[in-house]
Amino acid sequence: MEKMKTWMYRRKRVQFKRENPHKNKHNPSDRIAFLIDGRNPVNLKVIEDYINHLQQIGKDISLLYLTDHAHPEQVSFQAFNQKSFTWYYIPKAPVVIDFIQKDFDLLINFNDENIPELNAIIDLSNAKFKIGVMEGHSDLYDLVINPGQDKSWKAYIRILENTLDQLSVGKSMV
Repeated sequence: MEKMKTWMYRRKRVQFKRENPHKNKHNPSDRIAFLIDGRNPVNLKVIEDYINHLQQIGKDISLLYLTDHAHPEQVSFQAFNQKSFTWYYIPKAPVVIDFIQKDFDLLINFNDENIPELNAIIDLSNAKFKIGVMEGHSDLYDLVINPGQDKSWKAYIRILENTLDQLSVGKSMV
């Protein structure tokens, strides 16, 4: 059954990417997207503080949360659940499809688990540069960050900012 899901996903992925081509419209790092596993509220405060910091310096921020809520369209933020996807992990919820089709400069994943729905969003996204935690599906990212022994989101954010500063060559990416 799992092989069939993978085959269907790959088949639909090609079709989805063909229908939603990648476009280059924006300057580097003006539009930043965050993909967050909102099922663990303990880590959300650190992530929220970082997002607030980026908004204060004028970044256009979009957020998408994975939630366990039975009706994610009824929560006060953009959210989805596992039922927002087909059984072979192609998005069917409008909030997820809209997020995937947007042309973000950076897509930063705040998730360190192997969740097929999040992996599908990252894989199908039109984001120019994708960043994530070193884990099982690191091939989905353009930049993989290993927060080291600390394994905290504070360490991840610190390493992320340092790395992006080094990559930007005199121009701040975030």
